[in-house]
Amino acid sequence: MLRTNLLALLTLLTGSDALLAVSHRRATTTRLQAIQEYTVEVSYEGKTCELSVRSNETILAALERAGVCNELAIPEVPSECRRGNCMTCSGRHARHSRQSSLRRGDDGLSPHMSREVSKQGFVLTCSSYVVGDGLKLEIGENHQVWNEMYRARFEDDSARLAGRAAMAKTIRMTDERNVERWAIETEAAFQKSGEQHNQ
Repeated sequence: MLRTNLLALLTLLTGSDALLAVSHRRATTTRLQAIQEYTVEVSYEGKTCELSVRSNETILAALERAGVCNELAIPEVPSECRRGNCMTCSGRHARHSRQSSLRRGDDGLSPHMSREVSKQGFVLTCSSYVVGDGLKLEIGENHQVWNEMYRARFEDDSARLAGRAAMAKTIRMTDERNVERWAIETEAAFQKSGEQHNQ
């Protein structure tokens, strides 16, 4: 009786395992069927290649998987944090790029900065996915995105004036602490200026 019950139990377990395996196989097949591939034109400093990107992978992952470094003549695909924070993986929409073929994932930037990056036409390849054909990207734009997102914001006229004022104040405060050195340097500057004027 015990043996019969064990066999019945094993049959039930085996049957349910088989049902789970069939169910898992169907889900995997459905998932695989939903994954699509799109062609993206990728450029770097004048060299261009076509890249096949799966709908479930980031552009950066596709670049690394495809090994486009030789075709584009770059030692490695630019990337660092793989979250979008560092913007090292930045690309930019090239001319005639279908921007609607891109879906931005969570990039780790503040919402404002993320909108600005997108508005300027930059693409963080580590957190962006392709959802259609017609996408054209210029990669290796990390210096440009940094210039536009950070440096340009702090290098307007008022920032330059504030920087000069801070530098002048620092020089003045240093000279006030060492009046003797300041007097020697000032006298030397006057003498040099007089010599140049007499020539």
